[in-house]
Amino acid sequence: MNNTVKNLLTIAIATTIILTGITLITTPTKATQTGADIPDYGEMSSSYDKSEIDDMISDGELDEDDFDEEVPNKLVFPDGEYDNFQVAVENITIASATRGGAVIDAGGDDYAIDVEGTDEAKTITIKGFKVTGWTTGGIAHGTDAKDGTVVDVIHNKVKTGGSGPVAHGNSIQVVGDGSVIKYNYVEVTGYDHEEPDWATSGILGMAKNLEITNNKVEFVDAGESSHHVGIAVGQWQSEEINLPAEQALVKDNTIIGSETGISVEGGTDSDVVEHNLIKDTETAVATGTSGDDSGETPTNTEVHFNNLSNNEYGVCNYGDDTVNATLNYWGSNSGPSNSSNTYNVSDQGVKVVGDVDYTPWLVRTDDKDECTSFAPVVNDDTGLKYSSIQEAIDNAEEGNKILIKPGKYQEEVEVEEDITLKGTSSPFGNQPAIVKDGVNIRVDGVTVKNLKITNTGNSGEQEAIFVGDPNGYEDDSSEQILIKNNLIDGVNTTSSDFSVEGIHIKTYGEGHIEGVVIENNIIRDIKQLKYGADGIKLQADLENIEIVDNEISGVEGYWSYGIVSTPSSLQPGVPKDVLIRYNNFSEISSVHENWANVIGIDGGEDLGYASASEVEFNYNNIFDTTAIVVNKDSDSVLDARLNYWGDETGPERTIQGESDKKVGDGAKVVGEVGFKPWLPKPVDEFTNRNYKVSTMKLEKGWNTFSVPFEISSDELFGELIPSYEDPVVSAYKYDSEADKWKEVNKGRDEIEAMQAIYIKVDRPVKVNLDVNAELRSPPAVELDSGWNLVGPSPMEIFSSVQLSDGFGINKIEEVSAVLSGGPNEKSWKYQPGQSTGDEPDVSAFSGYWVYMDGGEEIYGFKESPKLNKLASEAGS
Repeated sequence: MNNTVKNLLTIAIATTIILTGITLITTPTKATQTGADIPDYGEMSSSYDKSEIDDMISDGELDEDDFDEEVPNKLVFPDGEYDNFQVAVENITIASATRGGAVIDAGGDDYAIDVEGTDEAKTITIKGFKVTGWTTGGIAHGTDAKDGTVVDVIHNKVKTGGSGPVAHGNSIQVVGDGSVIKYNYVEVTGYDHEEPDWATSGILGMAKNLEITNNKVEFVDAGESSHHVGIAVGQWQSEEINLPAEQALVKDNTIIGSETGISVEGGTDSDVVEHNLIKDTETAVATGTSGDDSGETPTNTEVHFNNLSNNEYGVCNYGDDTVNATLNYWGSNSGPSNSSNTYNVSDQGVKVVGDVDYTPWLVRTDDKDECTSFAPVVNDDTGLKYSSIQEAIDNAEEGNKILIKPGKYQEEVEVEEDITLKGTSSPFGNQPAIVKDGVNIRVDGVTVKNLKITNTGNSGEQEAIFVGDPNGYEDDSSEQILIKNNLIDGVNTTSSDFSVEGIHIKTYGEGHIEGVVIENNIIRDIKQLKYGADGIKLQADLENIEIVDNEISGVEGYWSYGIVSTPSSLQPGVPKDVLIRYNNFSEISSVHENWANVIGIDGGEDLGYASASEVEFNYNNIFDTTAIVVNKDSDSVLDARLNYWGDETGPERTIQGESDKKVGDGAKVVGEVGFKPWLPKPVDEFTNRNYKVSTMKLEKGWNTFSVPFEISSDELFGELIPSYEDPVVSAYKYDSEADKWKEVNKGRDEIEAMQAIYIKVDRPVKVNLDVNAELRSPPAVELDSGWNLVGPSPMEIFSSVQLSDGFGINKIEEVSAVLSGGPNEKSWKYQPGQSTGDEPDVSAFSGYWVYMDGGEEIYGFKESPKLNKLASEAGS
């Protein structure tokens, strides 16, 4: 569409017209307040009869010579029909006795009422007439009347009516600063122009401080014109004249059926358009098109609180300056249609073109007349409002929280700043915030919560959430990524040779990702029947990944995994320190027989395999008994103890030494999988979910080991250290009273709370404890004179703490020295009260030598925060 408005003025073809800015402002409480509200006119008495006034204007001009006495300040025309005339009288109101009762018929002449211009200050009011039969202007204030003249045009009915084509065609035109145009009804009918490039306007204003309010402009079969404009605020430029429209107020008007409702052009400034009702137009508000080559466009234009529905375009800005068009009703509660508005794309209102700020906008409530302000995306820290998630991210600062309201967002989100994305509603309810094309996390420290995320109909490898950056990911060990309380529902691809994933975490090159928590998400409907489908895919150099409390279902591929740990064919590294707990798995299926896997340690001969020893898979529910838990890493065992396998008999497996004998009716295990003990019923029927997981790694060779509660050697070697791995070479404890070493024998010895032992293993081993996070009160433990081998009792669950906190060292007068005891630790010595050096930290699970001058007590837990033990009821 060509929105160039040409020659809106009615005088001098050589003169150029540039329309100026319009702004819409004010805060309506009801949508019905938008548009014209024209009050009753009333009736006036006249001091003259009709024939006398006919005589006054018989020469086509009303001037001072037409009055026998002093010129009155008001001249009332009795009802009747009159010829057209020019006003050449200063400071006068010319009015009809009743609204539309006095009819000015131009009879095909240029103007019906023409206001003459002078250099002297004057105010002329034209009020209450019906104006018709003109070809150039109905009520026209010409450019030669600019200086010092105010023209108020009030309560008139202006209608086109010439028998032939019009020359220009402006029903009402004013150029005087401070002029008022209000309560007029303009009907545009049959505007066929002599010049096809000329435009038509119902109301044209070119002046400073104009007030154009409560007018109704209606185009009825308007005829042929290059451009029909309801209300135009513009700048008239020529070699001799410059008429800018600055600080114009266009308010409470109703415009119907024009090509453009309101046009703002030329070098105008600070114009305001508000509370207008514009409908059945091609463009409701247009700004910035120029009628000449000057290149000037409006500045600081504001458009607010207008009803812009039922048009093709709401606001079109062709100028250089941003139009502030916030707080308008665009015909839909989803806002206007624009590429920058990703909110409910299929349900958006009229279109926006150019540099237009339209957020927030107005929405209608259940009471259709009520309107309130709305923005779908808000920066909770700055208060700034946006129409897309990406725009909010691009304008956010580190640490900001972006709040996302319910609705569908058609966008692929790129997160390159340490921020939080949070839906304001539950993703599992009826009104979620839906991201349609996935979320890509490129930096550390990001949180994604309460969103429904899908990714369908795109080509290549596709994910709902991807963590990683091919251009280089900078990991911050003090930060973590949190993916929590999301619904991932529907991921596919149009490509036949690419996988799809619900969540995919991957490193590139020398990149490293450490610290990702995936918690309480529902992941479902992940489908790729010609290639792989994964609920969660962990790939390449990852570390410290926690996958807890998720539900994974409906994963269907040619091959499929609920969760897979895998290397990359192109990138180095494998996932390490992966904890998978309290997840539910169901409906994992594959096109290829026996390729549906609940969890897999994957890889290949060419690229190698992920490490099973780096993955812990415990306390999960596998409800799909046809699926498989597979470990392709032949060098280590997958720790899969204490899971529910879908049946009380445990997983389907082959009896060792009896290759043809299979037992267990649950999900199948393939490869080296340590599944004993298992749970005969779902996890929630056993566990106290207030328990917290703590982990220690025993290095190959000698280590010190301690726990702040009493434990049997059966528990140590059977539950804490997996018996299926059998990595323990030997273990010794120190008897301080007898001053000698004693071997720890499985099944016969107890290890006291905080008593440390030396333990030798033939490979690296992880030791896991689930402890009740509420337990804090320590018991008393006796120490003998001389050397004691003991462990600390940190009050935070198994963290490293300062020496005095770990042992209560400042309260023990008999302590002479503390030595680090671990063979794999840096050696140090500490004496209470020493003045040099910082007090060292002591680590949970480790052992230390404490020298006592006399007997004393140290403190652990009053109650045993033992392993969240299920072995007594679990299958063996």
